[in-house]
Amino acid sequence: MINIKACLFFLLWVSLTASLDKDYEQRVAELRNLLELSEDDLQELGQDRRHNQDEIQKSRNAIDSDRQPFLRNMKDEIDEDENQDDLGLRTTSNSQHNNAGIVVTLQNRAAMNTRLRVLYTDPACQPYLAETNTLVTHETGSVVIPSNSQNIKVTVQKDMIASNWRDIKTVPMNGTRLCLRVVGVTVYAKLRPCI
Repeated sequence: MINIKACLFFLLWVSLTASLDKDYEQRVAELRNLLELSEDDLQELGQDRRHNQDEIQKSRNAIDSDRQPFLRNMKDEIDEDENQDDLGLRTTSNSQHNNAGIVVTLQNRAAMNTRLRVLYTDPACQPYLAETNTLVTHETGSVVIPSNSQNIKVTVQKDMIASNWRDIKTVPMNGTRLCLRVVGVTVYAKLRPCI
């Protein structure tokens, strides 16, 4: 048993020294090549390296300069959203109401397509659905429903990909006015009251 362990250890040691010897030979060859280069060649290599580093730094600066305004705008939106009151407190204050019916408004401030769907019933409990067309970023759309509508459920949907609609949030409506604003991006969209 001891002889087998000794043989295995010896084989491991031989393979390790052989691999170290190959690495050593490669490094010696690289050092010889560097020593044979003239000073002009070394200066040229240094200039090329500095030029490449300058190009990399310029591209990083360009990317950062493009990214900073976008991130600043997103941060402002998030800060603004965190300071807003609860939706329930504002459902009756920031929308239009006319004699023809109740107007529900959606402001799309998100980086995606959205739509507004309003499900309601008439006094005879007949269900109806009213919806806006697809709203692209920075568009506003409204739905007008009859003033005698009951059981009003307002749903805001986001377009994930190729008209694959997902609900962001459903809000029951108790008052006569409602204005909602969608902010964020596709996965992290949030629903806030209008400003």
